[in-house]
Amino acid sequence: MARTIRFWAGMTVLGLVVIFTIQNVTTVEVTFLFWSLTLPRAILLFLVFASGAVCGWLFSLWHRPTLPHDAP
Repeated sequence: MARTIRFWAGMTVLGLVVIFTIQNVTTVEVTFLFWSLTLPRAILLFLVFASGAVCGWLFSLWHRPTLPHDAP
């Protein structure tokens, strides 16, 4: 039962990713300082999401809550 639910959830996410990619194939130009880059919008959004996820993960490693050692 759980494998079936996981399978259909995965297929749904895959379908949404395919639809998103097909709808965002137009190329966009990104300019930052003296660099200029042309790439599909779907790739740009993925790179922005991935860089945000990595930054959030690194921030969570840096600011881990610590428990007091002398807890009663």
